[in-house]
Amino acid sequence: MDFNSQQGLELMRVVVFNGTLRTCLERFPPLRLISAHETIPLFLRENTMKLKLNKKAITRMQGILIVVILIVIAAVGGYYMTLAPPTPKKGKLVIDWWYESSGHYPQSADQAAVYKAQMEKTGIITVNLHGADWPSYKKNRDAQSMPVFVYGWYPDYVDPDDYVFPFLHSQGGGWLHINYNNSAIDKLIEQARAISDPTQRGTLYSQVQKIMVDDAAIVPVFQGTAWAVTKPDVGGVVLDITQNMYYWLITPPAGKDTLIVGTTDSVETNIDVAEAYDFFGLNVVLNTGAGLVYIKPGSGAGPNDFIPGLATKWSASADSLTWTFDLRQGVKFSDGTEFDSSAVKYSFDRSLGLYLDDSSQAGIGYKDIIDSVEATSKYQVVFHLKIPFAPFLSLMAFQGSYIVNPKLAPKDGAVNYVEGDARASNPNDLGPYLLTEWMRKAGKDYEMKYDANPNYWGLADGYPKTQHIVIRFYSDATALALAMKSGDVDMAFRQLASSDIKSLQTDPTVKVWQGTGSFIQYICFQEKIPPFDNPKVRQAIAAALNRQELVNTVFLGQTAPLYSMIPNGMAFHEDAYKTLGDANVSFTVSTLQSLGYG
Repeated sequence: MDFNSQQGLELMRVVVFNGTLRTCLERFPPLRLISAHETIPLFLRENTMKLKLNKKAITRMQGILIVVILIVIAAVGGYYMTLAPPTPKKGKLVIDWWYESSGHYPQSADQAAVYKAQMEKTGIITVNLHGADWPSYKKNRDAQSMPVFVYGWYPDYVDPDDYVFPFLHSQGGGWLHINYNNSAIDKLIEQARAISDPTQRGTLYSQVQKIMVDDAAIVPVFQGTAWAVTKPDVGGVVLDITQNMYYWLITPPAGKDTLIVGTTDSVETNIDVAEAYDFFGLNVVLNTGAGLVYIKPGSGAGPNDFIPGLATKWSASADSLTWTFDLRQGVKFSDGTEFDSSAVKYSFDRSLGLYLDDSSQAGIGYKDIIDSVEATSKYQVVFHLKIPFAPFLSLMAFQGSYIVNPKLAPKDGAVNYVEGDARASNPNDLGPYLLTEWMRKAGKDYEMKYDANPNYWGLADGYPKTQHIVIRFYSDATALALAMKSGDVDMAFRQLASSDIKSLQTDPTVKVWQGTGSFIQYICFQEKIPPFDNPKVRQAIAAALNRQELVNTVFLGQTAPLYSMIPNGMAFHEDAYKTLGDANVSFTVSTLQSLGYG
């Protein structure tokens, strides 16, 4: 082909003014071309070459050279066009980190300070701490206004299902309001709770824990130990895996019929089994109400550790879809009404009918488990299940399954606090104690009193051991420790600081009780608030945690690092979060830098 200077110029115009190349040149200034009648600077390595274009002077060789150069420029420009534009720098990741500040959880402010230090040690994260008292904290949670916050959990029923369904399942975890939803993990959890074979359950829970880390929606941090401190002559304190406080087993100080207990805890909402879903509220239910079965206090909550409650015996069908309970006879509510199967049916129909958003029934998914409850005779009740729920007896021992007095618990709503009327505030009256006093103002508890229930079916066995329990509420751990040391209370339970526990362990005027801990604390991310909707951001934060440092500095070694939502020592536990490491600063930095932070 004969190629002359005029053809070269025409080709150059086509290439130079092509829209794609023009876009390339605008995005990448070093490859800039100018008009065909001007000088064209081309930066190749360290040499600058200038071509003066003149229609008369241009030669055939110059035309070819121009075309070659333009083709190279077009190729380079086209390559750069295929690349994603550089990620704009966002500066450091700023986290508004929330913690509960009124003593509901142990040493929350101290924990928060350590979290802040660990995050900021990466050099790429800034943490702003925010504290709120327990009532406000819960409101903030429900309002979905806390980007990152710390929460805790005590078991409802002692099974791995109770540590995954209420958090990682889209329905069960709804009470946290963090907007996490993964259909794959939902399906695995539903399969695991519907079978009893341990090998199959283990395989499913292993997959659940892998996804748990991949999504990093909730990050476990530590597992607590149960502690109580009493005067030396107080006996019968049992601290077991259920985390319950069985006041009816405790003997008071010598010569007294009253036990005075101090705590920093409080009732979250109410003490109605149809809505209560906090530790202290459910512990009131435990001591003033009763369920069909109990887990033997002090046991490991194994399959042979269930003992009679309002039911004296029970059996399951071969397919585990039908459970039959024979009821204790001669039991009376506080008003003298006889307890029978109609009260059991009423209690479950009521809770399942109300199915309040923040209730244990909704959180656990009772409707997915229980199809119906049938009163087959005056003293027999049958549960028809939708699935062969493996931990069903554990669920029946949980306070959310306790039996209410139908005359005190309406079907159209929950029973809330009634000022000056403890009896009207509590629909539970089949347990060892009756709630006779409850002083509360503006949602803050000041004092409660339990008196022995004269109709309690366990009186013949010598329970309760103490006739009266007085519970006093303290503002913080320091005030509680002072009350214990001064003798103002006979017992301190929830929450003493680790330093106070250590000090009291060498104090001859008190006795320190230690028990199995299944309490866990974990970090939640509000996925409605960017960038915490991004699992990479959540993983980066999780990797920056140093659990052992937290355990050593805040809790003086009295807790244990936790790497799964399923606690240490429980069936199917795996140290899943160890795959991200502890204080893995390089992972945190590289991950956040890839997202534009720095």
